[in-house]
Amino acid sequence: MSDVLVDMSKVTKSFGGTEVVRGLDFRLRAGRLHALLGPNGAGKSTVIKILSGVYRADSGSVRTRGRRPGAPGRIGFIHQNLGLVDALTVRDNLNMGRGGLTRRGGLINHRAERAAARASLSRVNLDVDPDRPLSELSLGEKTMVAVARLFGTEADVMVLDESSAALTRRESAWLYQEVRRFAEGGGAVLVVTHRLHEVVEYCDEVTVMRDGRVVFEGATPSLTELHTLMAATDRPDAAVAGGRHRDGPPAIRLTDVRAAGVGPVNLEVRHGEVVGLIGPLSANPYALGHVIAGRTAVEAGRLEIVAAGGGPGRVAFVPENCQQQGVFPGLTVAQNMILTQLRGISRAGFVSRRRERDLVDGQMAVLDVQPPDPSAGVTGLSGGNQQKVLMARAALTRPDCYVLCEPTRGVDIRTRHTIYRFIQDVREAGAAVVVITIDVDDVLAVSDRVGVVEDGARVTRLRHRTEITAEQILEEVD
Repeated sequence: MSDVLVDMSKVTKSFGGTEVVRGLDFRLRAGRLHALLGPNGAGKSTVIKILSGVYRADSGSVRTRGRRPGAPGRIGFIHQNLGLVDALTVRDNLNMGRGGLTRRGGLINHRAERAAARASLSRVNLDVDPDRPLSELSLGEKTMVAVARLFGTEADVMVLDESSAALTRRESAWLYQEVRRFAEGGGAVLVVTHRLHEVVEYCDEVTVMRDGRVVFEGATPSLTELHTLMAATDRPDAAVAGGRHRDGPPAIRLTDVRAAGVGPVNLEVRHGEVVGLIGPLSANPYALGHVIAGRTAVEAGRLEIVAAGGGPGRVAFVPENCQQQGVFPGLTVAQNMILTQLRGISRAGFVSRRRERDLVDGQMAVLDVQPPDPSAGVTGLSGGNQQKVLMARAALTRPDCYVLCEPTRGVDIRTRHTIYRFIQDVREAGAAVVVITIDVDDVLAVSDRVGVVEDGARVTRLRHRTEITAEQILEEVD
């Protein structure tokens, strides 16, 4: 056991009475690349947050040690959201967590900082101005900034959470080559990814989680065996209803649509139908959701949203990152839900508290928001319950169409099934739904038709749910 740098033993973690990590035994060994796999809600994110100190385990133990005898273990992370700040420059982001370079007297040495930043960026083959605002970079470039920052630390263990998702295959190959070199120097690497071909090609060991438990651990199996492990899931009955044909005019129609980083896209979604779109982040799938929802302007082609009775339709949008893009952190649960309804529940500028309470209480019951306190601050809720608040806000607009990006990201199994039921219910009520995700379980659980998103958010190979398997999707998305 002298090569074990991270040892998690009998670790459990619960939120609101729901156990999301159940008796986890998990080890990272020096010199090894270890993949942690599983669908949304499996517990992977919770494990990583326990390792990073964001969460404290309810029970069990977590022990770390350094590569050198007697040294404390240091863990460096690239989180799924990258942990970068768009409002800052590339240089400022590189210095976050380690401080800037200063002259005598404590003044920042801008020249030395720029030189150090250029050296860090050069190491990851990224040619950008260190003083450029991070917001101007592509997702792939931002990822490489996060990689450069990680490589600038003195970590004993590196954790890469979907770090290759926005990278090209060439960039991913380079990243794995570099972390392999780090492991050969005595470090350990934990990889979380949906790209199973990368696991088979680069990783030494695999742990597969489902519903908070480990269902497989050992040497990396073949790609076929990994597909089987990842596809073996207990999905709700929504999947059984999938694959139905819908008649009538479409609720959503994109004809040769082009926008920033998108297109050309041709797609139709009918009322009472769920279309699931799955693809790697490098294909820019969420950008398509922003276009359909009207958040990004159409530059060419035609986008039509049609109500069930004809005429212009309404779209409700749930973005891919609810904490950063959806919820308003300074407001309560109730206020977050009814933001779009203020005109309808107000008179002479005063909000009717009774009407507000009726709307909020109804949605909280339908979506089982926990804790069931409308006056609670929204940031006090778990990520899954914040997601439910966004779903409730969307439902209160009574839309003709829903666009849901990563609807189950970071949620536990109970919340995942609640969201699946929500999607099924609005579909049965006649809404058109587009689900955009990188998770195969989501598209198979709720979709009538499934499409693969390729470069430029182009939708290809759109098929009925009954005509495609998890294994096929995993093969095509890889």
